[in-house]
Amino acid sequence: MRMGYRRLIILALAALLLGGLAIVPAALAADEAHILGQVQGTGYKFTTNLSGANVEVWTTTIIPPAPFSATTDVTGWYVVNTDGELPLYYTSSIVGQAKATYYQDSAVTPIPGVIPNAVVLQTFQLQVNPTTFTGKVTKKGTSKGVKGVKVSCAGLFVKTNSKGKYTLPNLLLKPGQKYSVVCTKKGYRKTIKKGLANPGLTRTVNIAMRKK
Repeated sequence: MRMGYRRLIILALAALLLGGLAIVPAALAADEAHILGQVQGTGYKFTTNLSGANVEVWTTTIIPPAPFSATTDVTGWYVVNTDGELPLYYTSSIVGQAKATYYQDSAVTPIPGVIPNAVVLQTFQLQVNPTTFTGKVTKKGTSKGVKGVKVSCAGLFVKTNSKGKYTLPNLLLKPGQKYSVVCTKKGYRKTIKKGLANPGLTRTVNIAMRKK
């Protein structure tokens, strides 16, 4: 009877946070616990649930750490089962970390409340690795660079140098999405060109501007 009540609690928590889509453990053994939650990626004006992210949980009382791990599902949810092997009574020493392609590893995060028979919710947020856009702004129909053009994207901007070249770093853009690179300068028409986000790498976006 107690086991059924515990399962209802787990299902209720998962359903509340994910609309019933989470994969949850069927039951808890007497000496084990489950740590579950979502891994989210964040950046400029976006937060997204990350599938295929890896979550590791370990205790600092074991040297070297022997992590338990899980991979997030298509909705960004994971479940780490301690299997009764983690020293759960040392609750202050239970920590976790999440990792995902294109994103910075999360900080090693203390996870409080991990005791036998516990179901602990822990969400990880990972910041996207920055994309860099670089290129040359030229006068339309020529190869001559235009100096002093304001080049902006995702809330950041720089100005072109004497040769019309620019580098716009630290853009926290969603992987695989295209973003507008906007060029403005007095005497020229505002020009917009799309650049593809590629976290951790540099993309070349050359732009030609027309005079008014």
